[in-house]
Amino acid sequence: MDQLQIRLKGANPQKKFSESFKRQVVCEFERGILNKKQLQLKYGLKGHSQVLKWCRKYG
Repeated sequence: MDQLQIRLKGANPQKKFSESFKRQVVCEFERGILNKKQLQLKYGLKGHSQVLKWCRKYG
């Protein structure tokens, strides 16, 4: 029989980042040091548009 995996809600809680951290990520992105994908890998950011949302808000 195949095993069925069940994900429980809350098993992987969202991380909350400080405003200063978000501004640091935006600064690196705007300077061209790293691109969006590289920043996601470097800082373990999930979601495809998180960095872009922060850029609109803090950039």
